[in-house]
Amino acid sequence: MAKKLKNKTIQNYIQVSEERSEEVIARIDADGDGWVTWEEFRDHLSNRRVSDAFDSMDINHDGVISSEEFSKFYLGADQNGDGVVSDAEMADFIARTTPRPDK
Repeated sequence: MAKKLKNKTIQNYIQVSEERSEEVIARIDADGDGWVTWEEFRDHLSNRRVSDAFDSMDINHDGVISSEEFSKFYLGADQNGDGVVSDAEMADFIARTTPRPDK
């Protein structure tokens, strides 16, 4: 990994420490071989999106989504009131309602 970080082309895009890179790779690298495959990367993103969506709907954070919570979520996501939640409305709603860790 250290050799890759010394590559000038890669340095233009990766501005993180080697230690942080290794932490992220370890989190995504499901089989522990030190490489992140497309499937591992895709699965990591999918799992995170599903988790974020669930957390947005679980208003009281009890680990389940009640029908009342789902209704509130749906009504909040349907921004133009047409009775349908588009991809753009869903993405915007999740972005607005997902808690962000304090930095």
